[in-house]
Formats: sequence, C-alpha cells, structure tokens
Amino acid sequence: MKKRIVTILLILFCGIPFVWLVPLIRCEVLTTLNGDEFREGYQATNMLDRVDYFKILNYSSSRARIYYVTKGESYEDNCINIIRFVKK
Repeated sequence: MKKRIVTILLILFCGIPFVWLVPLIRCEVLTTLNGDEFREGYQATNMLDRVDYFKILNYSSSRARIYYVTKGESYEDNCINIIRFVKK
C-alpha cells in the first residue's frame, strides 16, 4: 500500500511540471518558427508604438494570436496586449 502511495505521489510531482512546461515549449517553438512574420505585425493595428518582445500563442494557416509586451519604468507600467490576426 505504501509503495502505491509513493508511486502516485511521484507521478503527480513529475506530471504537474510536465503539464506546465508543454505549453511554454510550444509557445517558444511557434515564436522561433514563425516570429519573423509577426515581428512588425503590431504596427498594422496602430495601437502600439513599440514592443519589447512578443510570443506566438496560437498559429494556423488562417489565424494567429500574438502576445506583445511593452516594458515600462516599473512592473506596473508594463503593457501586455494579445492581438489576433486573421488572414482574409
């Protein structure tokens, strides 16, 4: 019985970081593969003056969701925008 509890706890402690890391890795891979396409995409919206960095959250042949971040003087001044692009 004690061996089963240890096995279940081990699976939980290994599984939770895995579930958390998979979306982060996916986001980094999408940004690396398709980042050039959206590097200047925020300018088309006329909402943002500059962007310090961005990450691609979702990407398909017709849609994309991009996470743009503009850093301010302090943590409270940071501006985060998620922009959805749709190909027509």
